[in-house]
Amino acid sequence: MTKHQGSVHPMKVTLVAKAGIVEVDATVFRDSMNFVNSGIHLFRSAAAGLCIVSFGSVEAGQLLSTPAQIRVLSRVPTTIDMSAFPPDRVINWNGQVGVTGGIPDRTLVRNCVTSDQVPVDGKTDSAAAIRRCLINTPANGVALLPRGMFIVKSTIDIPAQKTLKGEGRELTLLSAEAPLEKIVSIGKGTSTNPLLELQGGYSRGSTSLTLANATTISTGSYILVNELNDSRIPVSPESNAPGEGTCSWCDQFGATRLRAQVVKVVGKSGNVLSISPPFFFDFSAANLPRVMLLDQMAENSGLESLTVRNGPGATSGWRVNVMIAGAANSWVRDVRVDTCGKRCIDLRTYFFRIEVRDSYITQCLDRANSDTCYGTEVAEGSSSLIENNIYYETANGPLLMWGASGNVVGYNYIHNVYRTQQRDSWFWPTSWTHGAHPSYNLWEGNDFAALNWDGYWGSASHNTAFRNRIWGSSPQQGLQPGHVEVAAVLIEKNNHYMSVVGNVLGTEGWSDTYQLLDDLYWSPHAIFSIGIRGLGSTFSSLFRHLNFDYVTKSVKRCGESNEPSCQGGQPQVALPPSLYHAVKPSWFGNSTWPPISPEGPRVDPIPAKLSFGTSADLKQ
Repeated sequence: MTKHQGSVHPMKVTLVAKAGIVEVDATVFRDSMNFVNSGIHLFRSAAAGLCIVSFGSVEAGQLLSTPAQIRVLSRVPTTIDMSAFPPDRVINWNGQVGVTGGIPDRTLVRNCVTSDQVPVDGKTDSAAAIRRCLINTPANGVALLPRGMFIVKSTIDIPAQKTLKGEGRELTLLSAEAPLEKIVSIGKGTSTNPLLELQGGYSRGSTSLTLANATTISTGSYILVNELNDSRIPVSPESNAPGEGTCSWCDQFGATRLRAQVVKVVGKSGNVLSISPPFFFDFSAANLPRVMLLDQMAENSGLESLTVRNGPGATSGWRVNVMIAGAANSWVRDVRVDTCGKRCIDLRTYFFRIEVRDSYITQCLDRANSDTCYGTEVAEGSSSLIENNIYYETANGPLLMWGASGNVVGYNYIHNVYRTQQRDSWFWPTSWTHGAHPSYNLWEGNDFAALNWDGYWGSASHNTAFRNRIWGSSPQQGLQPGHVEVAAVLIEKNNHYMSVVGNVLGTEGWSDTYQLLDDLYWSPHAIFSIGIRGLGSTFSSLFRHLNFDYVTKSVKRCGESNEPSCQGGQPQVALPPSLYHAVKPSWFGNSTWPPISPEGPRVDPIPAKLSFGTSADLKQ
């Protein structure tokens, strides 16, 4: 499967893999890199130099390249055993989320201050000069903002194939001292092309689609695939709150095509398209599945190692700190997002394989009102990764919104996060779904107060919470006697086929009720509140298995008394460590893997939590 091909350029190694020839330059290599479908995982080791973990014919310890010290450390599987789950509930997130191959470490650097005279005095508007530096930066290069304060009074758009980078989030500050709709923008925005007829290949797991006419689509394009709302699931834009109406903004088709997936076209033969990743769900001919070409997609743009802050001139309005719309394989890494407006980081309409990681998201212009200071909004896009971030003193953490499918929220530490309006009387969950119809999204390994699968603006289905620590309490909120709606996991009406597996739930001495069904405005401190505003089949379609809770102080299995059935899952099968990491990720360092287990229970701190107390961000 992988074999050294003789001498190559010094510091490079060439491998033969399923996907073809893979060449790695050790001089620019980052900490970790995956080659999707190749069975190769590369990572840097301080003890052994650049190393390879592969699954195939190469034996452990085999030397592949002496100059670069490339060694195969071990043979590991690249697939994950998910047979404990009902087969229709999970997808292959492994290798299918975040930037393809990992975020690149670009080494071609242009210093914006010395090369483009970008003002760094903390007084002069630097926006036009920063944009000029980005234009002058070569493709696959870095526009560097050295340490200092850069005032911006208009939006900074990061072009495709380029990175805007500071010298560190404690050292380089972008301060928006004008009321900007967005401070930093990645992507070209919304595509509005006609829907094309899809004739075949639209079943779950398919990687080949047949169109009636595919002349406008080429290899390398991105497409949106959707269908009319399926009443059997059901997919619906109707609010579960009486009199609130429908989520009319939840797609650009009058809320008629709410369940969707964005995919990349990786091959074409006539009217037949090959796509990646495979379809997450079955479309139905009766629901008229269609394809839309996304021609407004920028690729490989990055924002790294600085702070993006709303300054004193920004007091009202939309005010997104970082907007990502119409982008693919782009990222936010090691960024402090500070004093957020309506959204801290906003992924929307349309995106594919975006990665938000290793960042610190904190503070709000308005933390009181319900539609402000969302930590990270993920709406109308697929296959993105929100991983290893800290959310602190925002109104919400990550929110999976309308049309979001196949995304992962993994290993984030969400602390002191709640809405301040009625803070002493209303418990405020920290991560949500909101708006129709997010599906096949995964929450894994997070440490946070509460998960709310919402129904306020329509339905959702087939989402999974796996190996999280969910407290069902928020001591920092300071709830007073008479408070309501406390629970670790809240699943509202019109959320179907959801999975809650392997989590540690509740707080000892606080949680006092295991389960509430079809309640509203409840006062107990529950582990589960299911069927808020109407039970329907929300409970019966739930897959709940091997969670530890601090009310019964036990681990329950699906199919036991008062538990939903196993619905095709295999309860005797052990849970895998992760549903999207086949091996322990290198950035976990010496931290325990997996960090959260219902057995015991055992909860070890995730890296984001370990870094929280010592972070220099807290001193800003």
